Amino acid sequence: IIDPKSDLAIGILIAVGCAIFIAYLLWRTPFGLRLRTVGRSEGAARFAGIPVNRFMFGAMSISGGLAGLAGTVEIIGSQYRLLDFFSPGYGFDGIAVAFLGRSDPIGVIFAAFLFAALRIGANQMQRTTGLPTSLVLVIQGTVILFILGAGILQWYRQRQQEKGA
Repeated sequence: IIDPKSDLAIGILIAVGCAIFIAYLLWRTPFGLRLRTVGRSEGAARFAGIPVNRFMFGAMSISGGLAGLAGTVEIIGSQYRLLDFFSPGYGFDGIAVAFLGRSDPIGVIFAAFLFAALRIGANQMQRTTGLPTSLVLVIQGTVILFILGAGILQWYRQRQQEKGA
């Protein structure tokens, strides 16, 4: 915790810093260009001479390192010890946050803050009104379904335009 009087954890600053670094890495470096090429089309990356397996391994290593850093910050930074059930579904939330942020590091920051606000709001809502916190899961699912629906609609319109052209 940055200030003992507040609930702002240093993990938030570390996460935002990591996301900004990854955004810079992906969008402003040759490594990022190659990594995005591998992610979008493995065949095109191979044709361009990019060592696909090496970049996949690199991406997984960076991802694993960031996940380990997140776990370390959660344990050392806020709990000061390993507790049973210290991660109440954060992995599944992470998948939804990445989807909602469209796998863009800056978009993921905003999606993560939205999910955090929903989770914190759910706890406050349960204390004041008695509504179950699981209501937030319904809200999160609804948001994801709307984003998914918009993506499907966009894909369908693009497909119709390609057929018409």
